[in-house]
Amino acid sequence: DLDPLVARYRAQGASYALTVRETTGEPVHRVVFAFLTPAGAVELDLEDIDAAVSEVKALVAAGAEQVTA
Repeated sequence: DLDPLVARYRAQGASYALTVRETTGEPVHRVVFAFLTPAGAVELDLEDIDAAVSEVKALVAAGAEQVTA
C-alpha cells in the first residue's frame, strides 16, 4: 500500500507545485509521485493540489511568525 508514502510526501509535492506557480505564473494541474516496486513502477497522483498548497502556505506563514517573534 503506497498511500502512506503519498501522505508522507504530500507537503513536498505541494511545495514543488507552489514553487512552479509562484515562479512561472503557470497553474499546476497535476503532481505525480512515482514509486518503484517489485512489480514495477507505480504512479500515484497527489489529490487536491490546491488544498495541499494551502497547507504548505499556512506552514510557511506559521514558521515566519515564529522567526519574527
